[in-house]
Amino acid sequence: MLDLIKKKIKILIFYFISLSYIICKILVVKNKKEKHFFINTEGGFGPSITRSHILKIMYDEDWILFFGTKNKRHNKNIKKIFDNQLIFFYCGDLNQPKYRDNFEKFTKKVIQILFKLKLRTVESLILDLEIKDNDQNLKDLTKKKYKKLILFESGFFFKYHSKKNSYPNNIYKKNFTKFFKKFDGKFKGKINFFLRGKSKKYPNKRFIDNIRDARDIDDYKDTLEYLVESGYQIFLTGEVTNVPDWVKKFGNSVVYLNKTDLKIDDYNLYTMSNTEYFIGGSSGPPLFNCINNFKTLLLETNHLGISYLNSVVSYPKIKVEKLSYLKEIFMRCPYEDHYLEKIFNNNLIESLSKNDLKIITKEFIENINNDKYWKRAEDLGFLETHTYFMDAKISNYWLKLNNIEV
Repeated sequence: MLDLIKKKIKILIFYFISLSYIICKILVVKNKKEKHFFINTEGGFGPSITRSHILKIMYDEDWILFFGTKNKRHNKNIKKIFDNQLIFFYCGDLNQPKYRDNFEKFTKKVIQILFKLKLRTVESLILDLEIKDNDQNLKDLTKKKYKKLILFESGFFFKYHSKKNSYPNNIYKKNFTKFFKKFDGKFKGKINFFLRGKSKKYPNKRFIDNIRDARDIDDYKDTLEYLVESGYQIFLTGEVTNVPDWVKKFGNSVVYLNKTDLKIDDYNLYTMSNTEYFIGGSSGPPLFNCINNFKTLLLETNHLGISYLNSVVSYPKIKVEKLSYLKEIFMRCPYEDHYLEKIFNNNLIESLSKNDLKIITKEFIENINNDKYWKRAEDLGFLETHTYFMDAKISNYWLKLNNIEV
């Protein structure tokens, strides 16, 4: 009983802190009646990009998004790219499903009473987004709220808006030379090589969070050597701060946090804003593509069947005998975490070799501009899968590793 009372008091304190902050921020907004106000109490780095971007597309400069955050997991500097129209507020445990809806409903009522303003959830806006005529076969799928949100967070609705918006005030693009000039050289291009380590840095019990972390950096040695020898400049990002000696020998061909005088959040945003390629697993950073329009390779992502708009995808080996079994995995794993966990628990997954990682990367670099080279979900008969709807390309080499002939 005492624990229950303490928990309720704790939640009331979160209500007071969060609501007070939102009210104070609205008070100083000029021309309030001309703005569209939104709230999003739960979400990581990816949703802070995608949900702000859809508001930018729909309302240009006339929007404010209050985005809940609980800890240091968020890169709050992303707000600078959105001209501070994205406002983070501390929400404590209010981001949990059992508290979130009630808090948002209460906050909307308070804002209506105090300011005569309509405060809307971004989720409600997303669920109202229309499916284009050429995607009508999505109608049934997107009637399921969760699946439509997953499609949105993967960039699906941006395929019609990729050239309609730009961010001319992006300070991370404007000031790049100021901080990175010392790393200049004659390179074919810049690659953001993303090594996620978030679940190690911020441990939690969610299966999907734990499997999305990258492998040890030594596993990518052959891959990084190939990229350097091919004339590319690599920017290591993610939660990796300490690098082995063999990386340091690459000189300006490989840039990493400790080579700069920047904090990790700024370093990662400078990299995402100025690189032409992204190589790494599934997480928030590849969604920055909707802002910077880089070419993406999901390299051995453990979130089976997931993809991002126009990306090239590869996964670990999936040990199933029939193509129909693989199709079911592609159909269900992007949306059903418990099913994804079952696949792993049944030992149906085998990590790629270090050489496999290198070959898939080489394949991506050599063929990224050749659309005819790649196989797609429809070539496998994998219609209505997440990969199909995202127009993703599938690594031919990965298909061969899984004994799939198309």
